[in-house]
Amino acid sequence: MDEKILQELGLGKVETRTYLALLKIGSCSAGGIAKATGIHRRNIYDALNKLTGRALVGFVEKEKKYYAAADPKKLFDILKEKEGMLKSILPELSESYIHPKVRQSVFVYEGREGLKTIFNDIFREGKEWLALGSTGLGKKILGEWIDQFEKRRAKAGIRLKVIFNDTPEGRKRGEELVKIGRTKAKYFPRTYFMPISTYVYGNKASLLLWSEISPISIIIDSREFSQAFRNYFNLIWKIAAN
Repeated sequence: MDEKILQELGLGKVETRTYLALLKIGSCSAGGIAKATGIHRRNIYDALNKLTGRALVGFVEKEKKYYAAADPKKLFDILKEKEGMLKSILPELSESYIHPKVRQSVFVYEGREGLKTIFNDIFREGKEWLALGSTGLGKKILGEWIDQFEKRRAKAGIRLKVIFNDTPEGRKRGEELVKIGRTKAKYFPRTYFMPISTYVYGNKASLLLWSEISPISIIIDSREFSQAFRNYFNLIWKIAAN
């Protein structure tokens, strides 16, 4: 279980571990949770109070309190709550927004969230996705998030043609994506290893530097650029190995 996903929903680290422990244990006292998680009881109580306030945990009073986790589907309520909060301020944000006089066509992002921005943009475009020089490091850097994205992408009918670097990581990832569906994979010779991936989708081209320390992502919103990269991809696709 990737605890970061729950933490991105707004749960603290101790809250996350407490909730996951209750899912496995069932009804349990605070002391039992502390023993199971190795977290100090005082911190467990704080986490339980917050989880109870969000209706993610309930309790019954016997000789002492016994806590139990709510159905995990309750987590969707948190998402709806966040969405509702955003919708409530969106009109004011839109009113304050000053449209740029010159259309910005190049965007640079840093970090893992920047990489996610690229993938979310691919999903929003909904067009065929061409990926050149994929390293196979996506899962290592983005964890389970990238697998969830790939499943959503395949389910949405977005086709992927990808040329991986011919490394053990690249071969393994290529096989995984083909199994997920809507994917065709080929491979670069090892002598042409590239740590940078080029993506083409719709009228956009993206460059991604896959670094575990400081990833960098660039989106170029240009019909001319995307077509040039698409032509280059199609040329390489013809000579790449299966």
